[in-house]
Amino acid sequence: MTTTISFLALAVLLPVLFIIDHQHQYINCQHVHEIHNAIVLIRGGPKSGGLVRGELRFRENKNGRVNIRGQIEGLAKGQHGMHVHQWGDISLGCEKAGSHFDAHHAAHGARGSHAHTGDFGNIVAADNGVARVNINDSFVELHGDNSIVGRAILVHEHRDDLGQGGNNKSLITGNAGSPVGCGVVAWDD
Repeated sequence: MTTTISFLALAVLLPVLFIIDHQHQYINCQHVHEIHNAIVLIRGGPKSGGLVRGELRFRENKNGRVNIRGQIEGLAKGQHGMHVHQWGDISLGCEKAGSHFDAHHAAHGARGSHAHTGDFGNIVAADNGVARVNINDSFVELHGDNSIVGRAILVHEHRDDLGQGGNNKSLITGNAGSPVGCGVVAWDD
């Protein structure tokens, strides 16, 4: 009797679960073609004395390109490497975020070349310490397996040499130095 009831419950439940799963897959498929927005609030690490602050907004269009706009202040004048890192753990002065996010197993480099997914190159701080950011990118995504949502963005103390530094570290980090600010990318839809 118990076996019959269990069998009947399973026979009724399986088609329901299939329909729910099928609808979930359909919704996820449709979700890809919508416009998405994300945000990261950058806060200074120990290297900056906590002075670095900023906000970057990400907008993904229907063609999969992501526009990144915003500004970061409190930086030393000049170029600073900016990268998406593997994890969203920004503890210990941003040092726990892991290596650069690299969905395609590439060496570190410049945009437009075979580079890490998370390599944004350099942002430039003016005399007043403010870097205005306006990047149009087709390498990063806000959805799917290669999404940057939930990952950390780090701004580094030095210029990123874009993999041209002539040493092994250049091909991994661009010799950009320690992070001066970081934050975790979150949905802003």
